[in-house]
Amino acid sequence: METNTNFIGLGIDEGLNDALSRHGITAPSPVQEETIPLMLEGRDVLAQSQTGSGKTLAYLLPILQRINPEKKELQALILAPTQELGMQIVRECERYGEERGVTSLGLIGGAAIKRQIEKLKRHPHIAVGTPGRINELIGLRKLKMHQANVIVVDEVDQVLGLGGGTDVQRIIKSARRDRQLVFLSATINEEIHQIANREMNDHAIVGIEPGQHTASAIEHVYFVTEEREKMD
Repeated sequence: METNTNFIGLGIDEGLNDALSRHGITAPSPVQEETIPLMLEGRDVLAQSQTGSGKTLAYLLPILQRINPEKKELQALILAPTQELGMQIVRECERYGEERGVTSLGLIGGAAIKRQIEKLKRHPHIAVGTPGRINELIGLRKLKMHQANVIVVDEVDQVLGLGGGTDVQRIIKSARRDRQLVFLSATINEEIHQIANREMNDHAIVGIEPGQHTASAIEHVYFVTEEREKMD
């Protein structure tokens, strides 16, 4: 009998499970174990999840599994606070999505918007971007949200801290009322709870121990260097 200690037991299909195994991932982390079944059910989710806890795959696996590659239209939107995290998520989308025929596109502020508009004509299944740029593209009617089944806001505490709250709310309003909405955050304050209560439908809450904001398995290393050698 399958138990929920592996990805198949959580409802992930064999194709994705095999891809995970090839990358050395065989057992779900706690946030994956809790979030994946809820997302596959179609529930809205507010998850408190520290950096290094495997949160990207917690929302990405259900998204990839539910995308119809035959439909050449935007089916999922993932918002990230920074260019770096956005591009990291795009790489994960490509790693696990390409062999399924699922296409993804990074729409990051600071990059050339004309080039992004050109690439949008290929109708990617997943768009990953920073709130300001995504909002801009929706305003220009280049990014059409009417077929997006799911919106994920990753590191929502950082997004709000960087002043992206208004953009996020506009983006949510531009989508269908029945879309799935998922927030992930290392810290969950009153503002995040209020937005979740206002925008989500009967959401599930996935938590970690209060006060633990980085995964215990993470080892922190820093290098002292001159400014001119920083890039190296």
